[in-house]
Amino acid sequence: MATKHYDCIVVGSGHAGSSAALAAVEAGCTSVLILEKAPREWVGGNGYFTAGAHRTVHSGLQDLLPIVHNVTPEQAAKIDIDPYTVDDFTRDIMRLGQNKPDEKLVKTMVEHSREAVEWLARRVDIPFILSFHRQAYQVNGRQKFWGGLALSTEGGGKGLMKAHMKALEKAGVEISFESPAIGLMAENGAVTGVVVRTDGKELNLSASSVILAAGGYESSSELRSKHLGSGWEKARVGCKQLLQVNLHVTTGMTRRSGVLLSIQVMALPWPKISVQKLVEIGRDVTARVGMQMPQLTRGIGSSAISSPSPVILSVSW
Repeated sequence: MATKHYDCIVVGSGHAGSSAALAAVEAGCTSVLILEKAPREWVGGNGYFTAGAHRTVHSGLQDLLPIVHNVTPEQAAKIDIDPYTVDDFTRDIMRLGQNKPDEKLVKTMVEHSREAVEWLARRVDIPFILSFHRQAYQVNGRQKFWGGLALSTEGGGKGLMKAHMKALEKAGVEISFESPAIGLMAENGAVTGVVVRTDGKELNLSASSVILAAGGYESSSELRSKHLGSGWEKARVGCKQLLQVNLHVTTGMTRRSGVLLSIQVMALPWPKISVQKLVEIGRDVTARVGMQMPQLTRGIGSSAISSPSPVILSVSW
């Protein structure tokens, strides 16, 4: 990693950060750097562990067929997918958010969700598929999808991030691993770069633009309790591999840095849900990152446009 000036620095290599870096290149940036706290083998943040599901506005099966790779014409004739409208998507967000989400942000995300999915398929070559294994039931010989979440990714989160890494390499985006951003540089109230720790040294990297895409804080008991409510500080990681890595990675750095510089982070405020409430749903529930848990706490799975709203790694009893 050079100490040169970058056109754009992105903090976080997950779905959001990788998409932002590629969008920056597409917008004309010639030097783009992604800073990633984790080692190379754990690139992708939480995106790596998700099912790769994407919620988007669509007009039904015919609207989705051009971007999926796992449906033959014979299969298509036996599939039922109801349209998922702007109103449907908006109602789901507002219902799960107890009417607290910012209406302008919701409108932007919802109305551009189909465009975003199309961009991911075209620009990133995400291997989208219809989620037969999670969102469809066979009824009278037909596959009927439910819940408004028909779109997934071949290989789940692994397939999602594999496509991103290939696209980033092709675009010439630089990624610096094991390089946590520890602060932001500012001058006259404007962000001018990032302070990063790498190889035991602290470097000041200047940039024309800085994108914070590392807001996940499921490994911070303090932030879990603050944003999700009492009891969440006791949540335990239920996967040994996640425990080994994410416990030291997803600690909400960009949220903390943003606060230090009085940067207003406009997030969609999802409702608090107690551990006791999940127990009511079923004591045998184990919610794994990007799978059951986002559906329980956020209700919309993985969106084409990521928000810095809280996502919990795992809950087990």
